[in-house]
Amino acid sequence: MLIDNEIAEYYRTFIPKSQKWMRPRYRPHITIARTGIEKVSNHLWGYGSGMKIQFTYDPYIWIGRKYIFLDAFSTELEDVRAKLGLSRQRMPHPFGMDYSCFHITIANMKF
Repeated sequence: MLIDNEIAEYYRTFIPKSQKWMRPRYRPHITIARTGIEKVSNHLWGYGSGMKIQFTYDPYIWIGRKYIFLDAFSTELEDVRAKLGLSRQRMPHPFGMDYSCFHITIANMKF
């Protein structure tokens, strides 16, 4: 699901100056199903594409080994995952937090 580029642009300004980073290859988005990792039937692929979906996000900037991201939350996206035959919860939090969420990648460190 594509999101407003201005969200990523704004939060990139808060990445510490000492942190080396680059813009992601793709426009800012929230991934619903990961290709090659989660199996979605071909006839369902693309379901929800183009829909306007509400989401919220936490402004805390997470800096991982490869990605810099914001946590994102949406019951509507969970509904889309369920329609695709996937679990409603996407995956455990990458930093071991006690909640599951989507994420918005704002930068990466793939040099």
